Amino acid sequence: MFKRCRFQKWIGSRALAVRTVPAVLAISAALSGCAVGNVGTLVAQVQQRGNVSELSVYSVGLHLRNRADDPGAHLGVSRRTYFFLADGLLAPGWYLLRAPLAPVEAMAQDLMTVGIDFTTAAPEAGLSLGYTHTRLLARVPLDASVLIEYGADLRVEKFTVLKQESTCAIP
Repeated sequence: MFKRCRFQKWIGSRALAVRTVPAVLAISAALSGCAVGNVGTLVAQVQQRGNVSELSVYSVGLHLRNRADDPGAHLGVSRRTYFFLADGLLAPGWYLLRAPLAPVEAMAQDLMTVGIDFTTAAPEAGLSLGYTHTRLLARVPLDASVLIEYGADLRVEKFTVLKQESTCAIP
């Protein structure tokens, strides 16, 4: 008597339920992830490149960041890469559910977030929604200059910090 419309057939399909239930569960699990500082639902990779230790931290879900050089929080997916001027500062390798802590501030950063990002320090203090990608090329003391050498893959390979004899002043 009554004819089923296309929408009812689509909703009632078992094939759709079989496909969507795992996807919904995976998205829910990813969004419910949580990390505080260097512990939680995150994966970290440490690489040695010349005199530079490169720490890449991948996180999913809510991540409360308490590093002095990158304070804030984000909800979503992120990759945060920190470059340290210290040969052998961190042991190379992959780390699951915890990231190794470096006792010094990063000399450079490459920060990418998809989601909501709340940053509480310069250079981008504020709230961002969507895709954010920030590269802070050098964090150098006021009385120094830095020479950064990049490799063929455009990754930082070497830092050379040059101390100045006296501070520069513009009259």
